[in-house]
Amino acid sequence: MKVKKRAIRIFLRIIFWLSYIFAGLNLYTNELFFFNSNIYLLRLIYPLSLFWLQIRLNNKENWIPINEYMSTSQLWFRIIPVILCIFTFIIVYINFVLFIIKYIL
Repeated sequence: MKVKKRAIRIFLRIIFWLSYIFAGLNLYTNELFFFNSNIYLLRLIYPLSLFWLQIRLNNKENWIPINEYMSTSQLWFRIIPVILCIFTFIIVYINFVLFIIKYIL
């Protein structure tokens, strides 16, 4: 049972990373279908979001590591990368889905 769960988890992780990498490849090689004004920001943050996601998944850390003893500046330095990476993740996938829809139709 444990081996089956582990194999499914590895398979899902491979599917996730391949789709995210193809979505990033689409971001760099093709036109942007969604938010054309933010293309340079997305292209800048996309590689950082890859590293951020990989670190969070490998270390099994909290996605937003916040505790009550942090100062305001510490909170901002923890929250800004999270917000930017989630924003990039969503926009890159929306762009990828729109590209696939355009390619199919």
